[in-house]
Amino acid sequence: MMITAYSVLMAILWCNVFICIVALIRRRDSFIIHFSIFPLFFLVFASIFRLLCSIELPITTVIRSEVILPAVIDSFTKPLVIMGSSDSAVNIATMLIVIWAGGCFYHIQKYIRSLIRFNKRIANVPGTSEPQILTAVNEIVTESGKSHLVKIIKSTEVISPMVTGFFQPVIFLPDIELSDSELKNILLHEWTHFLHKDAWVKLMMHVILSVFWWNPLIHLLNKDLDHILEIRCDLKLSAQWDMEKRFYYLENITKIIKWARCKKSLLDTPFHATALISTKRSSKIEQRFNLVLNTELPKQYPLPSLLICGLTLLVLGFSYIFVLQPAGFPTTEPGYEDFYMVTPENAYLIINEDSTYSLYVDGQYKLKLKTIDSEPYLTLPIK
Repeated sequence: MMITAYSVLMAILWCNVFICIVALIRRRDSFIIHFSIFPLFFLVFASIFRLLCSIELPITTVIRSEVILPAVIDSFTKPLVIMGSSDSAVNIATMLIVIWAGGCFYHIQKYIRSLIRFNKRIANVPGTSEPQILTAVNEIVTESGKSHLVKIIKSTEVISPMVTGFFQPVIFLPDIELSDSELKNILLHEWTHFLHKDAWVKLMMHVILSVFWWNPLIHLLNKDLDHILEIRCDLKLSAQWDMEKRFYYLENITKIIKWARCKKSLLDTPFHATALISTKRSSKIEQRFNLVLNTELPKQYPLPSLLICGLTLLVLGFSYIFVLQPAGFPTTEPGYEDFYMVTPENAYLIINEDSTYSLYVDGQYKLKLKTIDSEPYLTLPIK
């Protein structure tokens, strides 16, 4: 197994395919109603896995591109500016790598700084002492069988309930009057996010977003994942309720939406936080309502749901069957702009005394290789 620039490109390509499938399915209420939310989650993590596991397996077949990829690589590696000597040539590929690395550093440091700033800010804010809130949260924690210490902050700076914290939850509540049952439903929603470790999921997604910040489909996946987490939380709760309680739960959410419509949040929501109202898009809110009213969460995943997950695994496995690579490779001469074809028919290797290999193409020496454990050298004859 090995990682090459071409296996990384294939990983990005297949990840984008999975993201497009997720975006298509996420918008179809009928799919989630009939097959549950689990296959959608499975597709999300399949896309993330394919992106992170960008390797070539022993069974991977190399498909050589003789025209398109060599031409593309030639345009990206052709020197644009030569600084001092030909060894310091600048090309488009080098510039893109520098921009990519700079963007990664910017997004990662921005996230770390915002996380530190947020944690310092809330550390100095005391938790609420309102008996109504403390009674409700103690009841929820006791019923869940957990022993976490939950900090509740009621603030005029937030417009939507949200929860943060990787190990100990901190729940934020807006300054709005709620009845005991309304308060319990809202706190239960945020507590369920914490139990599902959604903060860790969002952290992982944001790290990926920081690395692949230039890919618009990764940003789409991040938004869809936020919404999927809200759907999962809604369905987990509503599966335990009758229709009357579901309507009441949706009325609680509607009350928050109407109250927040004319408000402005003064507290920056951290990237790892999950909020009851994570979007202002009416289509997503309508979808949540529709799914709560029409979805029954089964105790076990139905057979069609498992079949879709199996099909996803087959596609995931198929994505490792082949990798696209150029049939030509550049010479070692700096500034040389042409590509030569390397095939078993026109090229061969000669073993040198120092255990290296010399590559000959069309009878002419091209370069020296230390190893030949990758394509296209594996299939070349040795003389």
